[in-house]
Amino acid sequence: MARQPVSYPTLGPMEAGQTSLGMIFHPDMALWQSLHTDSAPGTSNTNQKSSVPENEASRTTASNAAGTGTEFLWDKRLHNVNISRWTEVAVSNEFAAKAMSLYLQTDHPLFGLFDADLFLNDLTSGQLNFCSPLLVNALLCWACQAYANFQPEATGLCQRFYLIAKQQWQSNKVHTITAVAASMFLSIAATCLGDDELSAQFLQEGCVMGKSLGLFGASDAGSAKQ
Repeated sequence: MARQPVSYPTLGPMEAGQTSLGMIFHPDMALWQSLHTDSAPGTSNTNQKSSVPENEASRTTASNAAGTGTEFLWDKRLHNVNISRWTEVAVSNEFAAKAMSLYLQTDHPLFGLFDADLFLNDLTSGQLNFCSPLLVNALLCWACQAYANFQPEATGLCQRFYLIAKQQWQSNKVHTITAVAASMFLSIAATCLGDDELSAQFLQEGCVMGKSLGLFGASDAGSAKQ
């Protein structure tokens, strides 16, 4: 940590009442401010204009909004979501958009189970090339587990999305790239819901499906099917 001060910035003591969500989600901002402040040691800078660049301040504001469930969405296309087109679960478009927005901001950079741009295009247009009811239900099942920190009712909705996605998976195992992504969401969701055996089944079947499509386990770089 000491060798990587940018990734692991050292934070000075802060009073709880003065700690914003932006400082928690982006501690690098605290380091930036401490390195670029014009205040002399021992003097207060509470009345000075923030030295954070405008684009960085915007990023922090957006992160705060995403964390508190306000109007910020990870992508403007989420404002056009018609969720009833994709799921039987009775949720508002706003709820679904915010849950997916939180996932896209936090977990998607790590998971990367689908192309977010292609997914959002089909999600809002109703196309089935890179989006499907199975994928949407499986995604929201996982997204609701994190979104429950901001909207408690998401806890119960997680179970509903899971049951519908599981039924869709068992009734129609068509080999598609959206089904492969959905199987991974169902696998990790099942683990969190305490069903390790079914989690392993989702994972195994998803891997078999992915190999049949040439997505992984390919013998060479050019063998993936178009």
